Amino acid sequence: LSSLASTQECACSRGTRASQRPEHLQLQQRSGATLVKHRTHSFSLTVAEMSSQVLSLFWDLAAVQQEKRAIAAESLITALKEAEKAKPSGDEKSADLEYAMKRLVRGLASPRDGARQGFGAALIEVLMAFESVTPEWILDQMAESMQIHGSLKGPEQRDVLYGRIVGCAAIIRSARVPGLAAERRKDVVGRLLSELLECAQRKSFLQEMSAALVCDLLGQLSAEELQSCAWPALSQLYEHSIDSWSPHVLMIALWLSRHMPRAVLAALLPHVPLAKPGGFFAPTNLPALLGPLKGASCVHPRLHSVWDEVLLHLTKKSTAPNGVEQPASGVHDGQAKKADQKKGKKSHEASVQPEATPADSQQVGLADAGPLRSFWQTVVDE
Repeated sequence: LSSLASTQECACSRGTRASQRPEHLQLQQRSGATLVKHRTHSFSLTVAEMSSQVLSLFWDLAAVQQEKRAIAAESLITALKEAEKAKPSGDEKSADLEYAMKRLVRGLASPRDGARQGFGAALIEVLMAFESVTPEWILDQMAESMQIHGSLKGPEQRDVLYGRIVGCAAIIRSARVPGLAAERRKDVVGRLLSELLECAQRKSFLQEMSAALVCDLLGQLSAEELQSCAWPALSQLYEHSIDSWSPHVLMIALWLSRHMPRAVLAALLPHVPLAKPGGFFAPTNLPALLGPLKGASCVHPRLHSVWDEVLLHLTKKSTAPNGVEQPASGVHDGQAKKADQKKGKKSHEASVQPEATPADSQQVGLADAGPLRSFWQTVVDE
């Protein structure tokens, strides 16, 4: 329930902390109705139609205490399941679920301290629990209730952008996208990528967060879908040479290079020399990485997430979407093939081979450290 908390570390807290709900925000029982206003329209639900139990949970969803938010989210899911069981047979959603979804989406743009974390986590759980709540419906509600226009002041625009990013994160982390039909999945992936890239373009401090969510979304797609669904939206980021990329653009590119065949990615990036051993980390490409990686210092003293991808390339192996282990970027494709051919050959000899000594391990480590050493000398030392 608290899976969105990490995406909110850099959000500015402007809400007023309070241990008791202000009197003017309490449910007006005597009026007989609760009116919920939107930017473009309004709707009303009578107290008889709207469960008071559900209404009382939204305040705790924005609490500062994580445990309190988690309890409120769990209680909300339980109440909504009961409401769905009691709905008329001809209705697609109960009145409680309809209201809760609109309230949760609007709450993502709230400036209160724990609102985005609480409402975002509850939105994930609702998406996972109710098939009638579709990703398309959430995206439509976000477009309606969190519009960017000239009348918004700076802090208000920032809250809206954070709300849109957390809304996208809720859809991605609910794992609903992979289960959609092919055409629906293509449409939802395109809308999510466009939303995240637009937020990153509007505010530089949202770029790293957006890139991390883009990578999470791409990880839910097959290798073919990375080209057909995702690349049309991502291609605009890679129209220029590496040295002009921003850190978040490099971060997404490095992720793609770990999950797509090098030949395919090289065809998508014809102006980037990826055919050489090492790919992005070939000796001829290292000087071009200086600019993007220097730009990553914008999050100092924290380390930018692009460095995670850099270290994965230089020190570890990755697993492609088809489940085949890919060599680290510093290993030549021919060497990988040769290793695969030797694998399993004379396997009985393994039992009689002498154990590696510490000196042998040290020599292997020095040999494997070649790409890392070249990178360090060219990028870090420079």
